Amino acid sequence: MNHDINLNIEQSKVCPFLVDLKPSDIQNSPILQFQMASATKDDVFKLFKSINSNLEDSKLHEDVLSTTFDTFWPKIEEALKEVSSVAEASAPAAKKAAKILRHQ
Repeated sequence: MNHDINLNIEQSKVCPFLVDLKPSDIQNSPILQFQMASATKDDVFKLFKSINSNLEDSKLHEDVLSTTFDTFWPKIEEALKEVSSVAEASAPAAKKAAKILRHQ
């Protein structure tokens, strides 16, 4: 059973997505072993490219992906700002969670 779990973990794709956080905000956390993306246009596009590259036969040509991303970026950015405002409203809980992650 443990072998199956390890195999699934090795085949998994994980990318923590940081909103209003920097990697330095979560020092000493096991999550740092993964490549992370921030809520910036460049990082979000890199994340989309990574996801697209794993779609095999269904993936978009990079020009199509880039054009589509640029078209929808204003809506994505707006949604990320909404997430950020929710995060600001719950900042005390987020700070507590970050503190817990730092001490694991």
